[in-house]
Amino acid sequence: MQDERHEHPFGQRMFLELSNMEIIAKHIVAFRERHGLSQEAFADMCNLHRTYIGSIERYERNVSLKTLEVIAQAIGVPLFQLFIPTTLQPITITSAEQGVGKRKRANVSGGGRGGAGGGGGGGGG
Repeated sequence: MQDERHEHPFGQRMFLELSNMEIIAKHIVAFRERHGLSQEAFADMCNLHRTYIGSIERYERNVSLKTLEVIAQAIGVPLFQLFIPTTLQPITITSAEQGVGKRKRANVSGGGRGGAGGGGGGGGG
């Protein structure tokens, strides 16, 4: 009996060995490369910062469900598909999908600079 192994689209490692963050990051990178998008261009589609996308791609972020929903919408797949270690089907970016980047940028980093009059509540923690 011939042991025929097919190379997995995510490389030599078995998909069970990949963490969810690695799978999500690989989907983002694959989508960007397929569409010739920089991290900055993809970040704009998601209303996120370029450095945030970079940190996701390097597995440095624990991404919130809300952010994953935004990323899935930008890529054009249901949220659950981001967790499946297979290649995503090629997606054509339509003008309607490009409008995704016109919404207000979400602050997902948990930090950021306070603005003038950035009121209240003070510090505790």
